[in-house]
Amino acid sequence: MNIFKGLAIWIASRRLFKNWLSAGLKYFLVKHGLAKGDVIVECNGKKYTLRPEMYTTIIYVYHRRAFEELECGDSLYAVVTYKGRRVRLYDSFEFLYDIVFENFAGGAYDNLDVRGRVVVDVGAGVGDTAILFSLMGAKKVVALEPFPSLYEKALVNVKINGVEDKVLLLMLAWAVQR
Repeated sequence: MNIFKGLAIWIASRRLFKNWLSAGLKYFLVKHGLAKGDVIVECNGKKYTLRPEMYTTIIYVYHRRAFEELECGDSLYAVVTYKGRRVRLYDSFEFLYDIVFENFAGGAYDNLDVRGRVVVDVGAGVGDTAILFSLMGAKKVVALEPFPSLYEKALVNVKINGVEDKVLLLMLAWAVQR
């Protein structure tokens, strides 16, 4: 990445974090081996500790307009809009660029008519597609996710988006032998 692009991304972070200047400086020092530790960011009067990789992912994905706002509460939530509805995504920044551009903004499932149907979502990840299918009118979404860390994030995401009545999330995987 050239220096001008990096500066543009860093400057865009001023809309996310009150201490954007010091957070960016700390990231720069850590990245170049001149300091150690995490990046502390301030948002809505709260402080959050981020691994340097997470900090740069958040500001890069925001700069690319993958999410509209960062909601700061008990944790950090990326907020996207899908068909006029706010969708909050908890602790999903590693996947956010793909989630938003493929599923929500990119329309990967726009040609799939799920209205009034039961959908099985295999590999639910952080729950983004289960949420998407429920917002598209699915009667029920049975979402399967075998990885505990992703399953836990999916549980939170389903709940904070108010679709737990339509989504049955199971920590499950199975293999078929021939």
